[in-house]
Amino acid sequence: IRHKKWLEFRKKLFEFCKTTPLKKLDFAFIHPDLQDIPSLYDDTCFQIISQNKSVIKGNFLDLSPNLGIFCHKFEDYGFKCYALEENQSINDFLKKIKIIENKNFMIISKEHLINSEISKIVFDFALKLNFPQIIDIYDDKLNEFVKIVNTVKINELFVGFLESRFSGNTINNRYFNREKIVEFIKENSYFNQSQIIGKINNNLILCKFS
Repeated sequence: IRHKKWLEFRKKLFEFCKTTPLKKLDFAFIHPDLQDIPSLYDDTCFQIISQNKSVIKGNFLDLSPNLGIFCHKFEDYGFKCYALEENQSINDFLKKIKIIENKNFMIISKEHLINSEISKIVFDFALKLNFPQIIDIYDDKLNEFVKIVNTVKINELFVGFLESRFSGNTINNRYFNREKIVEFIKENSYFNQSQIIGKINNNLILCKFS
Protein backbone atom coordinates (compact mmCIF):
# COMPACT_ATOMS: atom_id res chain seq x y z
CA ILE A 1 0.00 0.00 0.00
CA ARG A 2 1.35 3.43 -0.98
CA HIS A 3 0.47 6.66 0.81
CA LYS A 4 -1.40 9.21 -1.30
CA LYS A 5 1.34 11.85 -0.89
CA TRP A 6 3.99 9.32 -1.89
CA LEU A 7 2.04 8.51 -5.07
CA GLU A 8 1.88 12.24 -5.85
CA PHE A 9 5.63 12.53 -5.37
CA ARG A 10 6.29 9.52 -7.63
CA LYS A 11 4.05 11.07 -10.28
CA LYS A 12 5.99 14.36 -10.14
CA LEU A 13 9.27 12.46 -10.55
CA PHE A 14 7.95 10.61 -13.60
CA GLU A 15 6.74 13.92 -15.05
CA PHE A 16 10.15 15.48 -14.40
CA CYS A 17 11.79 12.49 -16.12
CA LYS A 18 9.70 13.15 -19.25
CA THR A 19 11.10 16.70 -19.46
CA THR A 20 14.69 15.46 -19.87
CA PRO A 21 16.13 15.20 -23.42
CA LEU A 22 15.97 11.39 -23.54
CA LYS A 23 13.02 11.10 -21.13
CA LYS A 24 15.31 9.34 -18.67
CA LEU A 25 17.15 10.25 -15.50
CA ASP A 26 20.93 10.04 -15.60
CA PHE A 27 21.15 7.48 -12.78
CA ALA A 28 18.70 5.12 -11.12
CA PHE A 29 17.42 5.87 -7.64
CA ILE A 30 18.55 3.89 -4.61
CA HIS A 31 15.06 3.83 -3.10
CA PRO A 32 13.40 0.51 -4.09
CA ASP A 33 10.09 2.16 -4.99
CA LEU A 34 11.76 4.64 -7.37
CA GLN A 35 13.92 2.24 -9.35
CA ASP A 36 11.23 1.79 -12.02
CA ILE A 37 11.86 5.36 -13.21
CA PRO A 38 13.88 5.06 -16.47
CA SER A 39 17.59 5.91 -16.27
CA LEU A 40 20.52 6.08 -18.69
CA TYR A 41 23.40 4.66 -16.66
CA ASP A 42 23.96 1.82 -14.25
CA ASP A 43 26.35 1.75 -11.28
CA THR A 44 29.50 1.66 -13.45
CA CYS A 45 30.22 5.38 -13.11
CA PHE A 46 30.15 5.22 -9.31
CA GLN A 47 32.39 2.14 -9.32
CA ILE A 48 34.98 3.76 -11.62
CA ILE A 49 35.17 6.90 -9.48
CA SER A 50 35.37 4.82 -6.29
CA GLN A 51 38.27 2.80 -7.69
CA ASN A 52 40.20 5.88 -8.85
CA LYS A 53 39.83 8.25 -5.92
CA SER A 54 42.78 8.32 -3.52
CA VAL A 55 40.88 8.50 -0.22
CA ILE A 56 38.47 6.26 1.67
CA LYS A 57 37.08 9.02 3.92
CA GLY A 58 36.83 12.79 3.68
CA ASN A 59 34.90 15.58 1.92
CA PHE A 60 33.10 15.18 -1.41
CA LEU A 61 31.70 18.00 -3.57
CA ASP A 62 29.22 17.23 -6.35
CA LEU A 63 29.15 20.10 -8.85
CA SER A 64 26.35 18.50 -10.89
CA PRO A 65 24.27 16.63 -8.29
CA ASN A 66 20.99 16.54 -10.21
CA LEU A 67 18.92 14.34 -7.88
CA GLY A 68 21.83 13.58 -5.55
CA ILE A 69 22.62 9.96 -6.36
CA PHE A 70 26.38 10.31 -5.78
CA CYS A 71 25.93 12.20 -2.51
CA HIS A 72 23.65 9.41 -1.32
CA LYS A 73 26.14 6.72 -2.27
CA PHE A 74 29.30 8.38 -0.96
CA GLU A 75 27.59 9.37 2.28
CA ASP A 76 26.85 5.67 2.80
CA TYR A 77 30.63 5.11 2.55
CA GLY A 78 31.36 7.66 5.27
CA PHE A 79 32.10 10.79 3.22
CA LYS A 80 30.86 14.23 4.20
CA CYS A 81 29.05 15.33 1.06
CA TYR A 82 28.08 18.68 -0.46
CA ALA A 83 25.78 19.20 -3.45
CA LEU A 84 25.98 22.41 -5.49
CA GLU A 85 22.66 22.81 -7.31
CA GLU A 86 21.34 26.10 -8.76
CA ASN A 87 18.26 24.79 -10.60
CA GLN A 88 15.35 25.45 -8.25
CA SER A 89 13.03 22.74 -9.57
CA ILE A 90 15.76 20.11 -9.30
CA ASN A 91 16.72 21.52 -5.91
CA ASP A 92 13.18 20.89 -4.62
CA PHE A 93 13.37 17.23 -5.63
CA LEU A 94 16.90 16.97 -4.24
CA LYS A 95 15.77 18.20 -0.81
CA LYS A 96 12.76 15.87 -0.67
CA ILE A 97 14.72 12.79 -1.73
CA LYS A 98 17.37 13.65 0.86
CA ILE A 99 14.67 13.61 3.56
CA ILE A 100 13.12 10.40 2.21
CA GLU A 101 16.47 8.61 2.33
CA ASN A 102 17.36 10.16 5.71
CA LYS A 103 20.64 11.63 4.43
CA ASN A 104 22.76 14.41 5.92
CA PHE A 105 24.62 15.86 2.92
CA MET A 106 24.50 19.65 2.56
CA ILE A 107 22.80 21.31 -0.40
CA ILE A 108 24.52 24.59 -1.28
CA SER A 109 24.39 27.39 -3.84
CA LYS A 110 27.28 28.93 -5.77
CA GLU A 111 27.05 32.01 -3.55
CA HIS A 112 27.14 29.79 -0.47
CA LEU A 113 30.22 27.99 -1.77
CA ILE A 114 32.13 31.19 -2.50
CA ASN A 115 31.14 33.44 0.40
CA SER A 116 30.80 31.19 3.43
CA GLU A 117 32.91 28.98 5.67
CA ILE A 118 32.46 26.23 3.08
CA SER A 119 35.04 27.99 0.87
CA LYS A 120 37.68 27.06 3.48
CA ILE A 121 36.94 23.33 3.29
CA VAL A 122 39.47 21.08 1.58
CA PHE A 123 37.49 18.72 -0.66
CA ASP A 124 39.24 15.40 -1.16
CA PHE A 125 37.49 14.97 -4.48
CA ALA A 126 34.80 16.62 -6.59
CA LEU A 127 32.61 15.53 -9.48
CA LYS A 128 31.21 17.30 -12.54
CA LEU A 129 29.22 15.07 -14.88
CA ASN A 130 27.52 15.82 -18.22
CA PHE A 131 30.14 18.29 -19.43
CA PRO A 132 29.91 18.62 -23.25
CA GLN A 133 32.82 17.24 -25.29
CA ILE A 134 32.43 20.17 -27.67
CA ILE A 135 31.90 23.69 -26.37
CA ASP A 136 31.67 27.10 -28.04
CA ILE A 137 34.63 29.23 -26.94
CA TYR A 138 32.16 32.08 -26.34
CA ASP A 139 30.09 29.94 -23.98
CA ASP A 140 30.63 31.02 -20.37
CA LYS A 141 30.11 27.51 -18.96
CA LEU A 142 33.79 26.60 -19.13
CA ASN A 143 35.01 29.83 -17.50
CA GLU A 144 32.35 29.60 -14.80
CA PHE A 145 33.35 26.01 -14.07
CA VAL A 146 37.05 26.88 -13.78
CA LYS A 147 36.18 29.84 -11.55
CA ILE A 148 34.32 27.54 -9.16
CA VAL A 149 37.16 25.02 -9.20
CA ASN A 150 39.62 27.78 -8.29
CA THR A 151 37.39 29.13 -5.54
CA VAL A 152 37.84 26.13 -3.26
CA LYS A 153 40.56 23.60 -2.63
CA ILE A 154 39.90 20.32 -4.47
CA ASN A 155 42.54 17.60 -4.41
CA GLU A 156 41.06 15.43 -7.18
CA LEU A 157 38.46 16.33 -9.80
CA PHE A 158 36.40 13.89 -11.86
CA VAL A 159 34.74 15.21 -15.02
CA GLY A 160 32.31 13.28 -17.23
CA PHE A 161 32.34 14.43 -20.87
CA LEU A 162 29.20 13.72 -22.88
CA GLU A 163 29.56 12.65 -26.50
CA SER A 164 28.86 15.60 -28.77
CA ARG A 165 26.24 15.83 -31.50
CA PHE A 166 28.80 17.62 -33.70
CA SER A 167 30.48 15.71 -36.50
CA GLY A 168 34.22 15.91 -37.01
CA ASN A 169 34.08 18.34 -39.94
CA THR A 170 31.78 20.70 -38.00
CA ILE A 171 34.44 21.54 -35.44
CA ASN A 172 36.40 24.70 -36.22
CA ASN A 173 38.36 27.33 -34.36
CA ARG A 174 35.21 28.54 -32.64
CA TYR A 175 34.86 25.29 -30.71
CA PHE A 176 36.89 23.48 -28.08
CA ASN A 177 36.86 19.70 -28.29
CA ARG A 178 37.39 17.48 -25.25
CA GLU A 179 41.20 17.56 -25.53
CA LYS A 180 41.23 21.37 -25.65
CA ILE A 181 38.77 21.59 -22.76
CA VAL A 182 41.05 19.36 -20.68
CA GLU A 183 44.07 21.52 -21.52
CA PHE A 184 42.09 24.70 -20.78
CA ILE A 185 41.18 23.38 -17.32
CA LYS A 186 44.81 22.50 -16.59
CA GLU A 187 46.12 25.82 -17.88
CA ASN A 188 43.63 27.85 -15.87
CA SER A 189 43.50 25.92 -12.61
CA TYR A 190 45.92 24.34 -10.16
CA PHE A 191 45.44 20.87 -11.70
CA ASN A 192 48.38 19.82 -13.86
CA GLN A 193 47.66 16.14 -14.55
CA SER A 194 44.75 14.41 -16.28
CA GLN A 195 43.88 10.91 -17.42
CA ILE A 196 40.89 9.12 -18.93
CA ILE A 197 39.73 6.50 -16.43
CA GLY A 198 36.70 5.01 -18.16
CA LYS A 199 33.94 5.15 -20.76
CA ILE A 200 30.29 4.44 -20.02
CA ASN A 201 27.68 3.41 -22.58
CA ASN A 202 30.03 4.70 -25.31
CA ASN A 203 28.90 8.28 -24.74
CA LEU A 204 30.22 9.36 -21.31
CA ILE A 205 34.01 9.63 -20.90
CA LEU A 206 35.34 9.97 -17.36
CA CYS A 207 38.48 12.01 -16.84
CA LYS A 208 40.42 12.49 -13.59
CA PHE A 209 42.35 15.69 -12.80
CA SER A 210 44.94 15.84 -10.02
